[in-house]
Amino acid sequence: LRDLEQGRVQKLVLSQLPHHTISECQDCGRMWAEAGQNCIYCGSAGFRYLPAEEGLIRYALNSDVETFLVEAEAIPGFSGVAALLRY
Repeated sequence: LRDLEQGRVQKLVLSQLPHHTISECQDCGRMWAEAGQNCIYCGSAGFRYLPAEEGLIRYALNSDVETFLVEAEAIPGFSGVAALLRY
């Protein structure tokens, strides 16, 4: 998420990430991976959990990142998410 937010990701490879969630602040709209009771950016108590792949895809679409969806079983050793960074 941090690298997507900073514009460092050129390509994103993603599969379904069952049981993985991220948090999204309902006030500032930022997303983060750590569970907590308040937004780590603005301190708001209004946030929601969403599937990790949904949050990653939304960031990628907003950043014009080329995204590839794959079946995790098709690539030995693939853990569900990988990225090619710009620098």
